[in-house]
Amino acid sequence: MTRIPNEERAMMELAIYLPMLLIVLNKDLATIQQSNFKLKKPYVTIIEQSMKQIQIDLRHKRKKCTKMI
Repeated sequence: MTRIPNEERAMMELAIYLPMLLIVLNKDLATIQQSNFKLKKPYVTIIEQSMKQIQIDLRHKRKKCTKMI
């Protein structure tokens, strides 16, 4: 059993998973842009919006973590 409180553990997990998710979405975006889809725009838009939201979430989590320290 860990001694880290659940809230802090959840924030640390997000601090690990969100940057990983950004890397995956960047690769997906590059793949879609290089492919010969006829309708790339909807996929690109969805990925870009997701990346923006993840960056916002990550910024908020980092601010919260620095306040805890």
